[in-house]
Amino acid sequence: MKVEELLKEKNVAYRLIKLADKAVSVEDVMRHVQEKMDVNEICKTMVVTDGKDSYALMLKGKSRVDLAKASAAIGTKVRLVPFNQVKEVVGLEPGCVCPLLLKIPLYVDRQVFVTEKINFGSGDLLYGIEIANKDLGKAADYTEADLAE
Repeated sequence: MKVEELLKEKNVAYRLIKLADKAVSVEDVMRHVQEKMDVNEICKTMVVTDGKDSYALMLKGKSRVDLAKASAAIGTKVRLVPFNQVKEVVGLEPGCVCPLLLKIPLYVDRQVFVTEKINFGSGDLLYGIEIANKDLGKAADYTEADLAE
């Protein structure tokens, strides 16, 4: 898997999380995870656009994005990319979008750093990736911001 190659290359310890079936939502992840997991560690990556450029927003799985805050952080008015257009924009299906594999700017909500570990899409709907939140900066460039309602 591409994300595993990236994490090994950047020397970031990780855990691969196997799911029994495809997971698109936090509820799906909790239903299909095959081992113990803390729901508070689940993060999601959403894609927004200003009509010209796209941006990724990483938030806690249960959080809702505040588009006014996201627009302020990014510096341009953004809207969510429709669910059925996510793959067209970033090359990955909704639910498996991996923030580490994207070629667009990444903004991470401050609440992501509340838990010691975080897990997120791996690029494959049947797997998730877990890392220590302190290692996110080793794995990807990002801007920390207040993005959630």
